[in-house]
Amino acid sequence: MQTRHTLLLALVLLGGTATVFAKKQSVTQAVQPRELSLLRVNVTGQAYDYFRPWQKRAPFSKRALGAVLSQGRVLVTADLVANQNYVELERAESGEKMAASVEVVDYEANLALLQPQDKKFLDGLAPLELANDTIVGDRVAALQLEQTGALVVTDGLVTAVQVMRYPTEVGQFLTYRLSIALQYRDN
Repeated sequence: MQTRHTLLLALVLLGGTATVFAKKQSVTQAVQPRELSLLRVNVTGQAYDYFRPWQKRAPFSKRALGAVLSQGRVLVTADLVANQNYVELERAESGEKMAASVEVVDYEANLALLQPQDKKFLDGLAPLELANDTIVGDRVAALQLEQTGALVVTDGLVTAVQVMRYPTEVGQFLTYRLSIALQYRDN
């Protein structure tokens, strides 16, 4: 059986159409990552005031997790970096911080790629591999971080694969419905 890591960022789905259920004889076990592949992402920003477009609203800050990918990139949600002024990556195990730039944003799919100013910042972090053959019945691993920076891995079951409108009503995307018990973590 081929080893693979499956990344879960945010797949809490309510309802949907065109559910596809695949037949599978045995349930596979999720591969547990041995190395930390997550970073904390700190963003400060300021949105424009739509009623007074010449001025901005009050500044805000957001914090979330980013998944380390190959080629020195970090995957986050587009919502996190919308209206950003400054993006900073933080290593969970050491607290070391590095400024980052937004490489590309897809607001329709709610995904963005970040790149640290110094590519050596990601040295020692194993990039996650994206699986493209996940089917109903597969086990996947959801990755979270403790306050201390320790990796928490929770096992879940893929219960449906469906094409649905997410997160905007502009397009339809392949989504996965999971049965998983996640604890709240203030990342």
